[in-house]
Amino acid sequence: METLSGRRVRMRAQDAALARTDAEAWQQLLRARGLAPDSRFFRPRLADLPDPAGLRDALRAAERIADAVVRGEPIHVFGDFDCDGVAGTALLVQALMDLGARVSWSVPDRSADGHGIPIEAVLEAVASGACVGIAVDTGSAAHEAAQAASSSGMDLIVCDHHAVSDPPRVYALVNPARDDCGFADRVLCGTGVAFFVLMAVVRLLREKGHAPAQALDLRPLLPLVALATVADVMPLVGVNRILVARGLVWARHVRPVGVAALAASARRPIGALTSEDLAFYLAPRINAAGRMRDGAEAVRLLLARDPEQAKRLAAKLEADNRRRQKVQAEVARAAARRLGGEGLAACDPAWHLGVIGLAAGSLARARGVPIAIGSGDPKATVRVSVRAPSGWDVHALLTDCAPTLESYGGHAGAGGGVVRAGMWEAFVECFQAAVRAQRARWQPPAWEVDGRLTGAAITLQLAEQVSLLEPTGHGNPPARWLLVGEPIVARQALARGAMRMRLGAARVEAVAFSASSWEEALAVGAAPRLVGRVERNTWGGVPRVQFVVEDVIPG
Repeated sequence: METLSGRRVRMRAQDAALARTDAEAWQQLLRARGLAPDSRFFRPRLADLPDPAGLRDALRAAERIADAVVRGEPIHVFGDFDCDGVAGTALLVQALMDLGARVSWSVPDRSADGHGIPIEAVLEAVASGACVGIAVDTGSAAHEAAQAASSSGMDLIVCDHHAVSDPPRVYALVNPARDDCGFADRVLCGTGVAFFVLMAVVRLLREKGHAPAQALDLRPLLPLVALATVADVMPLVGVNRILVARGLVWARHVRPVGVAALAASARRPIGALTSEDLAFYLAPRINAAGRMRDGAEAVRLLLARDPEQAKRLAAKLEADNRRRQKVQAEVARAAARRLGGEGLAACDPAWHLGVIGLAAGSLARARGVPIAIGSGDPKATVRVSVRAPSGWDVHALLTDCAPTLESYGGHAGAGGGVVRAGMWEAFVECFQAAVRAQRARWQPPAWEVDGRLTGAAITLQLAEQVSLLEPTGHGNPPARWLLVGEPIVARQALARGAMRMRLGAARVEAVAFSASSWEEALAVGAAPRLVGRVERNTWGGVPRVQFVVEDVIPG
């Protein structure tokens, strides 16, 4: 079956019967996810985290950091300008300061430095006396920076998660993506890796009788790990589920000054913070600083202890985000005109480097094909970002274009690189050919549906049970259902193309936020099959259940 958005609907359990009660719907969901009612999945505990010793090089890194803390050797943290790198920098700096370490930090400039560890930053850190360097969310390919550190007498420790094809010569490379790493969970973000290293550092220092370590509790820093994990789209299962679930708990109850200021700026209640809030409200504001101005401002916010200072810094990030939205929209409009109806790639030296990936993403979603947007003169080198809808492989597209690229990287959904000087037109031809070749194998994305239900099964109790899946996100999507057999008995247009409806004899409340193109299918009297989620709505202070419509199969 195909929806109005062109997606297929795939049932997780092929033998799913129609659920007519909330109890039947809950059992259907458990079977679809392969979960038992008493599964540990529903009770994520820090006690179930694996030992850091299982993470290759983590103990070697921890021993060197612990020695530096005890001896008073200066430590420098090398971060990155995206949310994972920013949160990881704040995590390491705060923990090391609490341990009494002498610590400094830096993050690269997106336009001037790009991703990676700038050699100048290494030399400056060494000149200031740093004996140990810790890179977070970067460093797995930093050969030149590693050489500069080694030749200058700095022991460089890398806490990263990116693919490792040719490991640099560093003091310790802590990365679960290493081929020789047998850690329990190989898909962590850089901040998550740094957290495990810190666990080992604190344990070692406690064994040495180090007083600050005896008093240090790392749990209040878990909100930073949760923010980075969600922002970097890590699968929210296993170790990541524990880190995010407990991080959200600590964010709600401890309310870290920087995170609380950021949430307030985004108008999200810190006392009820969710993984969706992290993904769609907090992370974009952190990233906006590095995209538009200076990622260091975001680090300062997350390190802030004074509420007034945090409020001022959060206001700067809010302004950065608003400017980012404006510039992104301008670049997307200009690129759409340049692309015309069939184009797949465009570049311009005036397009802001910090938003070309976001502009490519919005155009890819709107057009349903991969889009490459570049910043630079087509006669010179061009920095290019590529985004694609679900089901495409961006990294494979870039690999097909490798002869035209100085460098490139990425994964299935996103990537980028540097087009060789004067080879923009060759890149465009290569990219178009790669898209044509991949289109022949491409399958449209599908809705993964946990079960089928009737309106009678949609109750507040089911909504409460479904919430036990949280935190939801990549790798652990929210429960999704196919609602059948319920005619639309009333509907009301809302702002921005949304629609509220009443369905069937049970008069189930439903809301569709993208209903402008579904007007005919959602007419009163029609009985379409609806793909969506059962949610608890507390608007107005009175809890009630609603069905959030995500797609429609006409009746």
